[in-house]
Amino acid sequence: MLYNALEPAFELSKEYCPVDTGAMVDSGYLEISTFRGVPTVEIGYGRAGNPPYTVEVHENLEWRHKDPTRAKWLQVALAESAGQIQDDIRRGYRDAGGF
Repeated sequence: MLYNALEPAFELSKEYCPVDTGAMVDSGYLEISTFRGVPTVEIGYGRAGNPPYTVEVHENLEWRHKDPTRAKWLQVALAESAGQIQDDIRRGYRDAGGF
């Protein structure tokens, strides 16, 4: 349910991710993992610092990017999708609970 709710935002973030070599967009991940026995959904780019410049490109607001790419691409995609994410989570819990 959480994975599916985040998937559209993740796809949008790939559109916003700056592309030169393709390494940053290829480093994106959305996956289900387990933390202390609890299923968790994790979304991000540049896991374990690979590629090493991902955080700097994401955070630097002074660098200019070719539209539609931009700094803060994951943050912006999540913010733009927040209403849809919340609606999908509510719908998922409602459907799972038989309401």
